[in-house]
Order: sequence, then structure tokens, then C-alpha cells
Amino acid sequence: MTNFNNTLDFLDWAFVALLKRTPSPQESQHLEAAIETQSMTQLQVLALIIDGQEYRNSNIDNEFVPSGHFYSAVPSLADRRRVLDSPTQSAPPPGIDLNHTTQVQLLKSFEQYYDDNLFAVEKCSERRYYSNNPAFSWHDAFVLHAMIKSFKPRSIIEIGCGFSSGVTLDCIEDIDNYTPEVVFIEPFPETLNSVLYPQDSILCGLIDTLTSCLRMSASCSDPDNPVPINSDSSPVSDRDDEIETSSLSSFCCVSARCNTALSF
Repeated sequence: MTNFNNTLDFLDWAFVALLKRTPSPQESQHLEAAIETQSMTQLQVLALIIDGQEYRNSNIDNEFVPSGHFYSAVPSLADRRRVLDSPTQSAPPPGIDLNHTTQVQLLKSFEQYYDDNLFAVEKCSERRYYSNNPAFSWHDAFVLHAMIKSFKPRSIIEIGCGFSSGVTLDCIEDIDNYTPEVVFIEPFPETLNSVLYPQDSILCGLIDTLTSCLRMSASCSDPDNPVPINSDSSPVSDRDDEIETSSLSSFCCVSARCNTALSF
């Protein structure tokens, strides 16, 4: 957590960051005393603010889905309380080296890709992705863009697709002499199809059923023979792994190199 000169500085920061206002004299006095007497920690004060009705009301219009939902990046209130109340809340996860130093270095290296005009704001014909959408924000898009430009993976498999897929393909087109294999796995491809261009079936593949996922694994035995896969899994040739391609939403082209893909 950020270091502060004193408790009041921390309280001012917390209220402005979370509630967009400074604390009242009564709130400052009460919470300062709680922290100074160690009856509350700074993390518990943050949890108190987040649990309050004022914070909930201020964020209700900004929530795509409720906290704790499958699509939410915010843990549920019960999970937050459980972690904050845990005596080992500061301990690293068992068996996982978070490698903080390297992560910070990587994040700083992303500065070279920053550009205010990197993404379109509204839907347009020049780019697939636009930042004024309800699901994938500018900041998320920038991190994905920077990851692809930094690592240039030979294969990209995206599980859960939509506006992020537009970022992926836009970024690939921005890099000279870069043609990775791209596979999108999405059981509900309506949003994805609204983002992609009709000709994108040449650049990427979409798996929209579990049967296709299983068939992809089986097809990876031949590294030099890309296999078209259709979501209806209906063979139309003498080869069991050669399937009719009827539309963009059911087209997938994969090869054995997908086994070593960098997945985002």
C-alpha cells in the first residue's frame, strides 16, 4: 500500500479515491483514533468505506454486473471480508512466485506503446475495437496491446472473446511481418461477430462448441496440416477431421502449434 506521512493523509486519499470527497471532521476524528489505537488497520478502513451504502450508490451505474459475478473483476463482498479478516492476508499464495520486481519492470516497459490515439473511441470502419463499449475498457485494451507487441507470441488462444478480440487483430495488423495463429474460443459469439470483419476468417478461427475443442486436441497430431473445424462437427469428406465451413462464426483453423500457444 502507498506510504503516507500520517493517518490523516491516508484518510484524505481513501475518501477522495473511493467516494470522490474528503472526510468530514467527525469521520476523520473517529477513523484516525481507530487507526492510531490499532483497533482498525488501514485495510479495514478501506473495507469499511467499500462496504458502505455511499460507495455502493456511487458505483451502481458503473457496474456491468454485480461484484462476484462470473464476468466481474471485483470479488464478492463475502470473499473480500474473508480475505481482510484472514491473519495471513499479506502472505503470498502458496506455490506461486508473483515475481513483483519483474512484473513492475514489464509494466514500465509498456510505456513505449502508450499513445492517446491508440484506439478509436466510437465504432468505425478503420478499426475493430473502440473504447466506448460496455465490456472491455481502454486500460484493458492497452495492456493486451502491449503484451502482444512485447512478446509477439507465435500462437494466441483467447478463451472468452468479444471486444478484446478486436484489440488482438488490430494489434497484429499494426506489426510488420507478424502473422501468428489465432484461435478464439467463445460459446456465445454474437458480440465477437459484431466486432470482426467478414474477411477475418482468413486471420483467425473460432471454436464455439465443446465438441470443436475436443476435436482440436485430436487434430494436433499432425503439425504441418492445419485442420478446418466446424461447430456442427458434421464431416463432409473422406477425412474425419475435415469439416465443412459454413460461416465466420463456425470457422476455425488450428494446428499442433496451438499446444504451445501463449494464452491471454
